[in-house]
Amino acid sequence: MTASFASRAPRSVLSSALHRGVCSSSAADRLASKLGRPASALQTEPRLDFLRAKGLTANEMATVAQLLQSNTSLSLLDVTGNQLGGEAVEHLVSILDCSRTLRTLAVGNNNLRAGAAQLAMAAAASGSLTSLLMPANAIAGGACKEIARALAAESQLAELDLSHNAFGPIGGAAIAKGLAANTNLTELRLASCSIRASGGQRIAEALRAGSALRSLDLHECYIGADGLAAIADALHGNSTLEVLRLSDNNLAEKSGLGSHELSAEDGIAALVRLLAHNQTLRLIDLRHNGFDAAQQDELRALEREGLEIVLI
Repeated sequence: MTASFASRAPRSVLSSALHRGVCSSSAADRLASKLGRPASALQTEPRLDFLRAKGLTANEMATVAQLLQSNTSLSLLDVTGNQLGGEAVEHLVSILDCSRTLRTLAVGNNNLRAGAAQLAMAAAASGSLTSLLMPANAIAGGACKEIARALAAESQLAELDLSHNAFGPIGGAAIAKGLAANTNLTELRLASCSIRASGGQRIAEALRAGSALRSLDLHECYIGADGLAAIADALHGNSTLEVLRLSDNNLAEKSGLGSHELSAEDGIAALVRLLAHNQTLRLIDLRHNGFDAAQQDELRALEREGLEIVLI
């Protein structure tokens, strides 16, 4: 499956930005002035974390991509917080297409929108990238379907961060479908993505299908009792997940936001059953869920050596 996925990636087209001419000295000088260091650093340093929040434009990312052609030791590229927009995606993709040593690409808060899907597909086909961090990029549900294709391609990605993209239940279900077909991803962050109960149920199905996840972040996803019960039941047969973050999910609030069939009591009962029997979980974050004193005491009683239950 990996080979067929890679064959669909238009590699020569995606790397075209690198063949529009040699990077001009004036463009490199302007970039160096903005970064506060010589442009040659882009050609030699393995960890490029000094490009964060520099106000880079899409054109400047083209210059970055050209300079990175000669960097044979690049392991981390962090361009978080530049508001690059979709026009910069082709340059980011060209970097993935060119580099065979890049392991981590952080592109959070860049307003990539639908371009995030193109980037995810290129990441899956890169052969080297293991961490793709794309929080706060206005990613919608439709783009998640393409991101799911990247996950289903059985790429080498081990870490994916899609937090703070309010793609809702449709996006959550799509990501869950890709996750169910993936055996390599070990860390998935979907905090503040509003996947709600139905998205939580789809994630539960992926966990039940044999996901390799060791860490799952569903902070502020409003999964409610239905989502909680589904995930708790799925984890009875799961022997990989060690960290589960469920803070701010309305798990015990009477409004039952995100729930349609089960009461808060039903969800908490499923959680108690899980914590009483699961031997794999090492940390579960349950803060800000409206648990009353009696419920907190019941949950604290399940804490043991090797299992931390965070309630406040």
